Amino acid sequence: MLLKQREITESSWANLGTAELLQDQEFAQSFPTHLTAMRQRIDSGTVQWDEVKEFYTSTVQRLIELIVIDVAKLDHTEGISYELQSLSYIASSRENLGLIRATLNRGYQQGQLSKKEFEYLISLYGTFTSNLRTFEAISKTHFKETADSAWLVELRSEMFHSVIYKIDNTLNTGGKLVSGNALAWWREATLVIDTMKRTEDAILDQIKRQVLDQIKYYKNYLYWYAFFAIITLTTVTLLTAFTVYRILKALSILIHSLENVEKTEDFGLRINTWSKDEFGQISHSINSLLSYTDKIIKDKEFLATTDMLTDTMNRRSFVAASKKEIQRSERYGIPLSMIYCDIDFFKSINDQHGHAAGDEILKIFATTLKQNVRINDYVGRWGGEEFVILAVETDLASAEKLSEKLRRNIMETSVLNVGQVTSSFGVAEKKKGEIFEKLCERADQALYKAKNSGRNKVCLSEAIKTGKAN
Repeated sequence: MLLKQREITESSWANLGTAELLQDQEFAQSFPTHLTAMRQRIDSGTVQWDEVKEFYTSTVQRLIELIVIDVAKLDHTEGISYELQSLSYIASSRENLGLIRATLNRGYQQGQLSKKEFEYLISLYGTFTSNLRTFEAISKTHFKETADSAWLVELRSEMFHSVIYKIDNTLNTGGKLVSGNALAWWREATLVIDTMKRTEDAILDQIKRQVLDQIKYYKNYLYWYAFFAIITLTTVTLLTAFTVYRILKALSILIHSLENVEKTEDFGLRINTWSKDEFGQISHSINSLLSYTDKIIKDKEFLATTDMLTDTMNRRSFVAASKKEIQRSERYGIPLSMIYCDIDFFKSINDQHGHAAGDEILKIFATTLKQNVRINDYVGRWGGEEFVILAVETDLASAEKLSEKLRRNIMETSVLNVGQVTSSFGVAEKKKGEIFEKLCERADQALYKAKNSGRNKVCLSEAIKTGKAN
């Protein structure tokens, strides 16, 4: 899947015609080399996720900036181009605050930030405040209506100052978190992020109103000018009408594009190319940049949710999907089972045959799991040689059968130079009102029982319960 996405990305980049489309020639020439180098490091496992995230985030931000530059070429939309720039700054601030939220949330869970996390927080906070101040400066300088709007006041709310105080307090104490907790911090930061999202929506609404006003102005201008032009010279009238029509058509396309932005909650433009003149060329340029930006974002999302060695869900994405399924199960009374599985004596395999053999076994193990579960089940790598399966709409008996089938298939698979590999399974069915963490705890206890009672077997949570374990 990742290779397919990369092929699409390469094709989109080739279609850009970077030497003519992108204003930043240095970026256009160096980016393919940087992207190739980053992919090689990702494939070889020699790069940290924070570095990958920073690379993709900065690339997306740069492409968005280039889009704003292209939009500014239209003189009659100069005011709109300023608002699009302000939109990019508030959107960037919101993304930075999201990263700050995640960083401090980890700090609350650990008690304090590590040195690396503290330095990262300093960098994020600097970018966040810079973008936010630039956004407010553009709004107050170029758009009086925007600067006086209620949402701009709401942005600097009491909750906003509370969030900023906690960030400043963390920075002033060198990364120590002396007050609050992860849940309260996450809730407050999310409220501020939601407010910033409403600010983006308000700017989009204002741009739409301005474009509609421009269309109304040009329509009135066309009617009066046509009336006097007909009296003087028919040719001049036709030429003027044609020129104004092209302007109105371009603005109408921009209106439809902004409506699409609002529906998709994406602040990038989507413009339908309708001519081969300068308006069509600008529309094509913007669309090409947006298309490539979408591919970059998909690459980023894939890397953020997938374990690259086994091509299964990583722990974070598995937890998110599982919690949604648990909510659905609770709401509709649908059975749901959690399966913990572990490769037996995996450390010994690594010690005797090397990590390359261990990696190969992990891949084969993951492939066997994916091939034998249903398409709507979830398979993830929990850590090391431990994997998890969320079997939706599955009761305990069916989950036990599935686990037994997986255990036999794995035992019957022989790995070159290693021989037979076995595995142990722990199964638990969700109880009414049970949360994700408790369900995982019971499945993990069942797996612990399986490994302590001889390995290469399937144990159920209910069996553990009768043995004094919950």
